[in-house]
Amino acid sequence: MFLKTRFKVPKRVARGLILLSITLATLYALRSSRATTAKVPILLETDAHLKSQRDQTALLSILHYNTHEGCARNLRHVLNLVSKSLDGFDYSISRFDPSHLGYALAHESAQRFVESGIYANEICAGHDVVVVSDTIPHARGLLLSLLHPDPLKRCTSTVILEITNRFDYAITDPEDLMRYYSLFHDLVAMQSNQLFWVANNNFERAYMEHRLNINMPFVKVLRPLGYTDAMDKSLHTPDNTSILTLFHNHTNVFTLLKSEHIPNLTIFPKEHAHYGGPQGLTGYKAYLEFPYQVSTMKLYENLAGGVVMLIPTPQFLEHIWKSNNHEILYHMWSLRRLPVRQWLHLKPQHHAHVPGFPQWSAYMDYYAPEFAPYLYYFGSWEELRELASLDAWELDSRRVAEGRGMFYEHVRRDTVKGWESLFGEIRERSSKHEI
Repeated sequence: MFLKTRFKVPKRVARGLILLSITLATLYALRSSRATTAKVPILLETDAHLKSQRDQTALLSILHYNTHEGCARNLRHVLNLVSKSLDGFDYSISRFDPSHLGYALAHESAQRFVESGIYANEICAGHDVVVVSDTIPHARGLLLSLLHPDPLKRCTSTVILEITNRFDYAITDPEDLMRYYSLFHDLVAMQSNQLFWVANNNFERAYMEHRLNINMPFVKVLRPLGYTDAMDKSLHTPDNTSILTLFHNHTNVFTLLKSEHIPNLTIFPKEHAHYGGPQGLTGYKAYLEFPYQVSTMKLYENLAGGVVMLIPTPQFLEHIWKSNNHEILYHMWSLRRLPVRQWLHLKPQHHAHVPGFPQWSAYMDYYAPEFAPYLYYFGSWEELRELASLDAWELDSRRVAEGRGMFYEHVRRDTVKGWESLFGEIRERSSKHEI
């Protein structure tokens, strides 16, 4: 059984006191750090999941330290499935928005928050596990607190880093970036049972090893489950004769699409639009995407939803990037420099690149061998025009839409097993007082 919260007051009262304490402590810390934002962090949601009518103090208390709705949705599904497969896994989950503390905190600001005691006494207090997702620099202060010599300033929760394209995102000052990398060197050297490392794609471990120049075999690759909540309505009235693509800034591909006269193409003009998820795309002949990250939550959702997707080959994507027409894919600089690791060929977590594709493509899930059979690639504007001119039946020659993403179930099973193993290890260490 897990070691649970130390509070002896009723659960609701304890949660209310924690929320009040976080608000007061953060106001103090923001004032001390001279932050300009007037916002304070909030617990966005709190939910308890019981398989029986046990006392709620027996729950494993989990805090999701995260700003991304897709990551929040994924963790909720993960925990729900783990609770059904891992005996005795009862939990409560709260979500905390760290962006109110500042975006991609500099070292000095993060250290001031640590010294204020907000991590040790407020954010981590009462939570057995803190899961950090998406923008990892948001948690810089939290990670610094793990190394603090004063136990009163140290977060005592078990911390899970779920890294999703954001290991060092938005830290632009070179000197501060080196201090950030030094923090990760110290965390790795600490070899603590308190810290667990998860990545949701193949790129993250290789990128961290490349930037930090250390080996990190303990990073688990656990891909997203691909679940999404249905939207009330899609972008437009579905049209199975049309290909849909969603506009993005910081790229010139949409101007090129217009100049190349791609037939039967609809460009939705609003960036980051609520497009209805896979349910909003399946009514179209296909969905066209020019990858702007090594992976996105949208990719996994569409794969699991049976969406017919058109993707440029890695060679064509690199050609567009080299011609300065797709600057949004800033990871391309790193992708082309990453060494091919031996562990990349280990299955089921890692796979070699698709034959005919460059080796760096193995680090992009848009080109992962296990997903490639369910994606349609084009290597030129002419090939895209040819695909766009086909009717829906001819285009979807592999019957991706009919399969409705059933192949993705094995990905989900592997992911749930990985999280189950992770929480099982946490439980075992907790019972032995090793955390």
